[in-house]
Amino acid sequence: MMVMTDDFPPRSAEQPASRVLTLQRLAGQLQKLERNSHPVGDSCSVISSGIDVLDQLLPDVGFRAGSLIEWMAEKGSADQLALLAARSALGEDRVLIVIDDEETLYPPATAALGIDLRRLILVRPKRSPSARGKTTCVETLWALEQALASRGVAVTFCRLEKLSAKVFRRLQLAAERGRGLGFLIRPHTARGEPSWSDVRFGIETMNEGDSSFARRWRVEVLRCRRGAAGERFALLEYDDATNTVRPIAPTLPAVSPRRARA
Repeated sequence: MMVMTDDFPPRSAEQPASRVLTLQRLAGQLQKLERNSHPVGDSCSVISSGIDVLDQLLPDVGFRAGSLIEWMAEKGSADQLALLAARSALGEDRVLIVIDDEETLYPPATAALGIDLRRLILVRPKRSPSARGKTTCVETLWALEQALASRGVAVTFCRLEKLSAKVFRRLQLAAERGRGLGFLIRPHTARGEPSWSDVRFGIETMNEGDSSFARRWRVEVLRCRRGAAGERFALLEYDDATNTVRPIAPTLPAVSPRRARA
């Protein structure tokens, strides 16, 4: 399914058997998904996040099929919001793949968000303890590219630290082939790096005060391939009683009219 290059070197016989087995199982599952999945729309199709105010921030009123979406946030701040958007994008017969080499995803909490665990594939490539939090391991990038290129995958969710422009471009081309969505959770420190994403969000967690809501976010469009970066933002809150996200303030320009005219 993929041609190896120096960016994604082939696995050697010295690698632990558990790593090879994990990736072999993923490849087998993806092949089954591609055989059983129904054809998906073309690359111009729009996929709703299921969060109206979030869709309204984008020129297509949703995500374009076959694209990468970056969620720039402090560690853990964007996971819940991105998973809620992935829930709506699953459709009828496709799956969500979470590539979790940090082993931080808790499946019962994911189920509490309304995601059917029967449609969740959790992949946990192993990285050496010395590499944790510094670089993205080869197995993670390999699994990510395979998942993005599969027509049976609706959303591929992965946390990434540093990412070269060359590898980023490969991931973007894989997403175009698969016609699903790639949700890349990135740190704020990556905001200055080149990007091949269709949309780049800036996510900030807000203080909850004495409300009963589990999360509140400020979401800003930092980059959009068909719109002005930083043009709009929204304030959102998650209601754990109804399992929905709704605005807590009207969507407003991120800059003042006077500054915009300058």
